[in-house]
Amino acid sequence: MNKELIILYDDMCGICRKCISFIQKRDLNTCYAYIPLKSKEARDILQKAVSGCYEEVISLDTLIVIDGSRTYIKSAAVINIIRNLKGLWKFFYSARLIPQFLRDPIYDFIVRKRYKMSRSPVLCLSNQKPKFMNNS
Repeated sequence: MNKELIILYDDMCGICRKCISFIQKRDLNTCYAYIPLKSKEARDILQKAVSGCYEEVISLDTLIVIDGSRTYIKSAAVINIIRNLKGLWKFFYSARLIPQFLRDPIYDFIVRKRYKMSRSPVLCLSNQKPKFMNNS
């Protein structure tokens, strides 16, 4: 059984929702759980995962990946997701060789412009059924 990864994302962002849909289609082993960043479940998970710096992390308007005891944000989260995609997308995992201090400003630029870049702020994913984390 694969270890489950938790992806916390902005569900009000059209680009973020498209990215989640993209990942779902390529998550053949269904190892991801998708949870909206502003939900109670996300707050509970983050309080456990980053107990010492919860307020700092929750204030970030960013993608967060929790992989066991490790928490990734911004470009590191994206690279962690790419690492687990099937097919040729793994090629982009080589971006990990670029230092994070160079990757994160690009990520931050996209985050600042994402609402303007998406055609609609909220997309309907009615035909997609994201897997949510159980509170067990």
